[in-house]
Amino acid sequence: MNLYLFKWIKISNKLLLVFLTITQWISQAFLSVFDFLVFC
Repeated sequence: MNLYLFKWIKISNKLLLVFLTITQWISQAFLSVFDFLVFC
């Protein structure tokens, strides 16, 4: 039971990291588009 919980925590941490990376990438892309629209 404990091992299962540990495995789930590791998986959820990995998913959270992936989610944060994707969110950061999306916000970066959004800012780039915004800059492009503002300066052009």
